[in-house]
Amino acid sequence: MTKFQRIKECLFGAGVIFFGVIMLAFFNDGYYVLMSLLALSMFIYGIRYIVFYITMARHMVGGISSLYRGIIATDLGVFTMSLSSIPKVYILLYFIALHGISGGVQLLRALEQRKQGAPGWRLKMLLSIGNLFIAIACIIFIRSEDIVVIIYAIGLFYSGAIRILNAVKKSDIIYIQ
Repeated sequence: MTKFQRIKECLFGAGVIFFGVIMLAFFNDGYYVLMSLLALSMFIYGIRYIVFYITMARHMVGGISSLYRGIIATDLGVFTMSLSSIPKVYILLYFIALHGISGGVQLLRALEQRKQGAPGWRLKMLLSIGNLFIAIACIIFIRSEDIVVIIYAIGLFYSGAIRILNAVKKSDIIYIQ
């Protein structure tokens, strides 16, 4: 990672922690803040992949998958924005599914990296366990939206700290500039 990328990751991790603080500060409206953050992050993620496809990936082998990923993420973001009028339990199930699938995929990636002897598998394993913990805790406390907001805020703190830790750790690769 270059110095600029490290600074960018540290700032992004600090921003994630800041959004966790905002969720706890606006605890009464935390559910709507949670939904807005989730929708906005999915939408930005999708737009980022669409722009990546337009600028670079269309010239790459298999680059069309970036376009598909961008379209699906953008659609999920817009879909999440439109969910404000339905009962909260359905949105919590949607939230549980997102974190459960994400944690499962990260867990499989970490186990694959462990098999191959890659050095960064422990951090990915820790992040996947965190995502799975958030999904399981949301399942346990599905009747109480307030506790789910607290769990999500703790998850944001955790995710931001992992990003910062990943950015400041020593790299095993030597970069020639």
